[in-house]
Amino acid sequence: MADIEKAESGPRRVLLGQKKAQMDKLTRHHLMNLANGKAVSNKDGTISTIRTMTFETQKGVVVIPTVWDGKILKPQIALQRAMDAKVFEIFPNEAAAQKFDKGIHRKNPFLNNGAMKPLSAAEARAFLDQKQDALRNKK
Repeated sequence: MADIEKAESGPRRVLLGQKKAQMDKLTRHHLMNLANGKAVSNKDGTISTIRTMTFETQKGVVVIPTVWDGKILKPQIALQRAMDAKVFEIFPNEAAAQKFDKGIHRKNPFLNNGAMKPLSAAEARAFLDQKQDALRNKK
């Protein structure tokens, strides 16, 4: 869990010289799973791209994805994978973590204030490319 100590806190980090917040790591993971065909097909016909979980740590409450490589991982394996890949966000308490989680699923500022939903691989790549272009233009 040493990686948590090095992590930046919260999803609303602002890059130097930018007024907009940087895309949070879970939204990026959602888009990457869609772009790379790594979503999980559920029995009810829906798909899952992140399926979040929270864990309490000494540094705060960590929100992680449990969907990796087209599979839903067991909690401890998902936690280790998220720590290794640095795909998590840290919050001071469970309430803040839940607010973030609901926000990215319902009214995500990085998805044109829409909900996380199935997108084509091309649409997901377009969102990712759009964010990369914005970062390049700020340099």
